[in-house]
Amino acid sequence: MSRKIMSQALKGERGFWSAVFLIFLVTLGLFGMGAYTLMRTESVNLANESKAMQAESALTAGCYYALNSLFKGVFTNTIGLTPISIGGALVTCDTAQMGNLVRLNVRSSYDGVQRRAFIDFQLGIRLRDKAIVTTDVDNGVSARDSLNRNDPNRLVQHADSIPGIKEDSLLAWATRQGHYIVGDAGDADVGNSFFQADGKTPNVYWITGNYTVSGKKDQGGIFVVEGNVTISGADRIKGIVYLPHTTSTIIHGGGKPTGNSIEGALVSHGAITGTGSHANVKHRPLYMNVFCDNFQKYSDNIQDLMALWVYI
Repeated sequence: MSRKIMSQALKGERGFWSAVFLIFLVTLGLFGMGAYTLMRTESVNLANESKAMQAESALTAGCYYALNSLFKGVFTNTIGLTPISIGGALVTCDTAQMGNLVRLNVRSSYDGVQRRAFIDFQLGIRLRDKAIVTTDVDNGVSARDSLNRNDPNRLVQHADSIPGIKEDSLLAWATRQGHYIVGDAGDADVGNSFFQADGKTPNVYWITGNYTVSGKKDQGGIFVVEGNVTISGADRIKGIVYLPHTTSTIIHGGGKPTGNSIEGALVSHGAITGTGSHANVKHRPLYMNVFCDNFQKYSDNIQDLMALWVYI
């Protein structure tokens, strides 16, 4: 082959390999860009997944925290928990009542990622709607509604349990008000008004012995009685009587046929017995609402049945 022909052949090969090398570089660049884009996308996805996992973990922790608070009576169906931080995520909780269900709502937020869950519970005894609640028997005492009509729906007897009451709070209130009474008490030991002078704060009495009402004077307030309660004749208690132990209540009916031995409610862990012509307890919504709002553990108004737990 002549030198001229060989030179032309080499020039042709250099052009060919240059084109191949250029294509290789372009392909390599495309692969590099694809790999970078993929790595960047995966990095973003991993970051988002990490945020989502953080928000979901905080949500689950928040659910258990809210459950614990609910069962301790820390917040009610109208008062939510203060927002809390769990692992850097902000968690909020609140409750709402829907018929015979209580819904616990929990929300978490972490770096723009939000998660939500709700837990439904079956309601047990709605204490504030009752005139008489006892874990024992009610023998001869009638429950009446706020219009003074006999109403069997206002009576619960043989209850499996009494909705939880904040007895420590009742004791603290009674002590602070100077109404902690050691031993037995009667008409002369208590006042006649449910509220104090401000018209908002209830009078709370804690009696370590028996409580006997036998005069013709109204007795007003919330009465926690560790012993037995005896109400005679035309006497009237305008308020709430709560017996934390398995002691008894005896109501000797008398006075006007339309009269009631208690206007408010009677909540007892012991037996209730009525004698005479009209031993009645009239439901007084105002008094019961004050009692339940201040001294009922909301959680214990909820049965052990957890109806539903849903992540949204």
